[in-house]
Amino acid sequence: MGGFLDGTYLEPAEFVLKSIVEVEASTTKQENVMNYDYIMWRRSDRLLRGWIVGTLLEEVLGLSVGLETSAAVWKALSEYFARNTKDREFFLMQKMHLHSKQNYKTINDYIRGFKEICDELDAIGKSMEDQQKVFGLLKGLVENILETIGRDKFLLTCRDKIPLTDNGKIPLTQKEEASLK
Repeated sequence: MGGFLDGTYLEPAEFVLKSIVEVEASTTKQENVMNYDYIMWRRSDRLLRGWIVGTLLEEVLGLSVGLETSAAVWKALSEYFARNTKDREFFLMQKMHLHSKQNYKTINDYIRGFKEICDELDAIGKSMEDQQKVFGLLKGLVENILETIGRDKFLLTCRDKIPLTDNGKIPLTQKEEASLK
């Protein structure tokens, strides 16, 4: 069935020329007759189109109106959902960057919320590497710690573990950089 959707199984001609030999008149005439291959192709294509349209929710059913082949319906759906996937990916990545412990009462709720974002990214085929997940999860916790106990106390506790900038200073958080502007 994939050949119908990607266009590799091409639609045969609807009619073919058939030569009819008239023995008595010693003539041959040609006439257009319905192509059996076309009939079978059309039947299979309509069945596949019906399966696709039958699974659509009402919100996207309108995309298939007026489209004659399963390939046309598939292409319309692919284009529609590809556009939405990009929008969804952008939204989820933004949600990931803004994810912070301060928005949750417990650490379990914070981790569960983080996992939901990761799962949603996985569902649209935009999985994050494990290292990115760990960094993102810890980033939201560190921001909360800085706000809760204060940057100076946190830095005193972790002074040997924080990388310094080229000029020997401790890098600012995004909020601190924004407040300086």
